[in-house]
Amino acid sequence: MARRNQTNSGEGIEPSKDADLRTVTREKLWYVKLGTGSLRMLGKIIKPNERFQAYPEEIPAGFKDLIKCLDDEAVQKLTAAKNVEYHVKEELYECVEKKKGEWWVINGASKKPIHEKFMKHEAAVALQTSLNR
Repeated sequence: MARRNQTNSGEGIEPSKDADLRTVTREKLWYVKLGTGSLRMLGKIIKPNERFQAYPEEIPAGFKDLIKCLDDEAVQKLTAAKNVEYHVKEELYECVEKKKGEWWVINGASKKPIHEKFMKHEAAVALQTSLNR
């Protein structure tokens, strides 16, 4: 009788670690099963790489290493995309005039020519812009 009274009255039942998640999140999150082998969970068999929806409190602690939450990853990707820093790419190649302005050479980062023959100015500028992209 004492046992029945404890379970009916709610005494002796400890709150779950994820109790705060229950109050905050009431929508099901997407999860994926990692690794090989199948799991029996939520009344069905979950196969490898299968995606399914569940409440965070429905995932047993023993399965947390076998299951990955996809919704957390999506949120992290969105926040990472907002924090992207853009930098200007420096020009690694430069046009250098040779033989009195008629012929040109493209120098690399080491300030040495990257080709053997001299080029006309238009061809050298076109090559420089394509290399600096």
